Amino acid sequence: MAIDPYERAANAKLAPREYWGQIKMDAYLCVLVRGKGKVQYDPAIHPEEQARTAMSVAVLPLPEQNITYPVERELIAESAEWIKIVWPSLRKFDLASPREAKDRWCKCHFVPTGRTYTGKDGVEKEATTLEFLELYADEAACRAAYRATTGATDEEDLVIEDIEQAPIPAPDAKRKEAALEFVKVLVKQFGGDHGQLATQMAAIPMIAEFFTVDSPEVRELLEAVEMPF
Repeated sequence: MAIDPYERAANAKLAPREYWGQIKMDAYLCVLVRGKGKVQYDPAIHPEEQARTAMSVAVLPLPEQNITYPVERELIAESAEWIKIVWPSLRKFDLASPREAKDRWCKCHFVPTGRTYTGKDGVEKEATTLEFLELYADEAACRAAYRATTGATDEEDLVIEDIEQAPIPAPDAKRKEAALEFVKVLVKQFGGDHGQLATQMAAIPMIAEFFTVDSPEVRELLEAVEMPF
């Protein structure tokens, strides 16, 4: 039977973009202040009933996906987005606490939250959040799942390795900007432990090429974390 392209076009749907990588997560208490957004909770000045739980949930994609930015969402745990979508998608893997998801390897995608918002361009848009589809034992298992799903081969990985071993080109502003986005995620998680932050940064080549824990940009991010007011 011939396939009618117009019929296909009439029923076309966007295929969900899937990501494989390592989970980075952070949580802290805050209060929501009109005009300021999230402000760090201080029991000395804020009533306990105003406290909320700010969550930073990110996935650092496998290098093979050629994605130069973290897949992330900032949200409040006392929200339908977290309670009905993000946390249930993790809890189904027998996690007792969100803390157990930190540094796990996963497969995820974005799903609609049911909420809409107006973008800077004035266009109404559909809000999305992260939903976790799989958790893996380690990086090797995550990579194997990525290859099995996408058809990526060892030969393609060898090409990537050859590129990584080639002479490093002159610093590129866009690549440095992308690396800084990854640094922001790490600072949120390890900002209180400079030694651990330095280790994590050094372990990611695209970050290590441009930044160390003593870089001015990183120092500025750390100051913002350590001095929220």
